[in-house]
Amino acid sequence: MSAADLFGLSVALEEFCEDFERVHGVSVEFNEPIDDSPLADAQATCLFRIAQEGMRNAFMHGHATVIKVSLSLVNESIQLKVADNGIGFEADQVRGKAGLGIISMRERVRLGGGKLSLASTPQEGTEITASLPLRGVEHESS
Repeated sequence: MSAADLFGLSVALEEFCEDFERVHGVSVEFNEPIDDSPLADAQATCLFRIAQEGMRNAFMHGHATVIKVSLSLVNESIQLKVADNGIGFEADQVRGKAGLGIISMRERVRLGGGKLSLASTPQEGTEITASLPLRGVEHESS
């Protein structure tokens, strides 16, 4: 059972961000926790793992000094964003050459019926957005 399953995704992400900042010496900003109670455990774990991978990639490959992590409820889905100020890359240069981390993020989101987008600009950083549907759950859009 993951921390996201035990404490909820927002709490687990907030704690992970604090630990990541302390251990790696990079500034990590996490938005205010949201009510993520509509999430199934598998969805929470999926998004938590994507956040972990995205933050590791930002630090190790992107040489980021600032990483921003946010969760939001948008329409009928929950959206995770991991954005950094790292070195970025040309998206065309990685097409068909994605590493195992990006491949696993895409597969996790696909299995959850969601979408993953990756945007990057050289010298301006990278933003990963993962969105999973909240089927049959009513909530306010943000």
